Amino acid sequence: MSKKNVKPYNRKTMVPITIDGAKASIDASTIPQKDWKHCHGPTKDGVEVNSLKLALRGDSAILERQDGFQSSFGQDEFEVAAREYLVLRGYNIQVPARS
Repeated sequence: MSKKNVKPYNRKTMVPITIDGAKASIDASTIPQKDWKHCHGPTKDGVEVNSLKLALRGDSAILERQDGFQSSFGQDEFEVAAREYLVLRGYNIQVPARS
């Protein structure tokens, strides 16, 4: 299916988050654009990417795809999963010393 035929997801979907351990929901479309980190640049294989956006709210990381689909993860879970993913892709990751 070409990108022209992909229908955007409903941007009014509530995304689950946690704040100090308490469960909550947020309409991610209400997050100001300035609070989103646009993830763009080359992959290790040289593929240019400019699609994912990342916002942090409470204890959660919210990701948004180019088509508007949103998903959330606990920041701690996301940190460990991201590290493991990068190691699987061949990156050398060094975990900072605990303070």
